[in-house]
Amino acid sequence: MTGREVISEVVVRALDGAKDQPDMRAAGRALGTSARIIAETVRTAFLPFAAINFGVRKFGDYLREEFPNEFDKATSSIPEDLLREPPLNVAEPVMQGLGFMIASGVSVTPLRPLNGRKNPG
Repeated sequence: MTGREVISEVVVRALDGAKDQPDMRAAGRALGTSARIIAETVRTAFLPFAAINFGVRKFGDYLREEFPNEFDKATSSIPEDLLREPPLNVAEPVMQGLGFMIASGVSVTPLRPLNGRKNPG
């Protein structure tokens, strides 16, 4: 037998002999409780990330599935020669706002013009 095998055998026999000892059982319960507390703490700590991921997925789904049709409908009455891509300092906050609204469950449909007029159609 190697030194490692001897140590393993000693540990196995010691644990086997101690399994019925009240202190050993209490230590096992304490270890299990500690492991559960750590697992629950880690889960709780990562909940905000789960919420962020949920919001990002919902926003991505909205952009792929609903936004193109709503945007086409909302801009259908604008002559082609007047359509312009918005500057980044306008588009970026709008997209961020939409993302936060969707993540919080606020409905963003249908698109509403900023000038207060009703959408055509």
